Amino acid sequence: MPPLDDRAMTTAPDARPRSVPLPRHWGVRPADVTALLIGNGLLIVAMWVRHGGLDQLDTLGGTLTGIGQLAALIGTYLALIQLVLMGRSPWLDEAFGMDRLAWWHRWLGFTTVWLIAAHGLFTIAGYTLTDETNVIAETAMILGTFPFVLWALAAFGLFLLVGVTSLRYARRRLSYETWFGLHLYAYLAIALAFMHQLFTGADFIHDPIAVGYWVSLYVLTAALVLAFRVGHPTLISVRHRLRVSAVVPEARGIVSIYLVGRDLDRLRVRSGQYFVFRFLTRDGWCAATRSR
Repeated sequence: MPPLDDRAMTTAPDARPRSVPLPRHWGVRPADVTALLIGNGLLIVAMWVRHGGLDQLDTLGGTLTGIGQLAALIGTYLALIQLVLMGRSPWLDEAFGMDRLAWWHRWLGFTTVWLIAAHGLFTIAGYTLTDETNVIAETAMILGTFPFVLWALAAFGLFLLVGVTSLRYARRRLSYETWFGLHLYAYLAIALAFMHQLFTGADFIHDPIAVGYWVSLYVLTAALVLAFRVGHPTLISVRHRLRVSAVVPEARGIVSIYLVGRDLDRLRVRSGQYFVFRFLTRDGWCAATRSR
């Protein structure tokens, strides 16, 4: 046997690789989230009953008005749920996965548009029967005298825009960037509708508990969206100093974008997760995804 090389006898350095950090395991079950959402929905209906919702059902006009009120409350609640579903909250992503969250977001969005439309139609019909007048005069009275009704009408127009552009026929004809930009108007729509709800909604008149409850829902929704859709991605980009190192054309209309950064081995991700990046371009911005 030939003698061993002296270099082979050298002791290898004591390599101690750092452990790869993983995202936190939240342990939230889908059934828990579903029960919480349904429970809050029932609480909203209970508050409507407490504020005399059932007392107005003794006449046809009152019944239609009551249905309109309930449609507005549930529609508003579903609009807030939509924002939370797509707010990138890690416990929701872990419990349901983004595909299921996106599916629920889509169909809750269509339901929200129908409920808000029902609110307007049933309210006008109910007031018309109660006041024993015609639809045109009643509509003009509501638009001209009720606080922030014009804001609510603008909000419905924005919801309708988002809903129409989310139909499959329209979606196939819009670029992702255009569709996403139009989708952002849902935030403005919810803000406009809140003012109408605050000063006109049955749940906000002479009931500070209901006011506090609904304001808490809006504040919590805004906090979740800002924390995980804005704050968390910004923190990752700053902490790891992500930047584009190269853009390589691969085929017609397809490029590979290479990113580099600092301490990327410390990035808390699991295999199978993906990133969504949005890049500023001369024509605006574009989106790209990357699997890990």
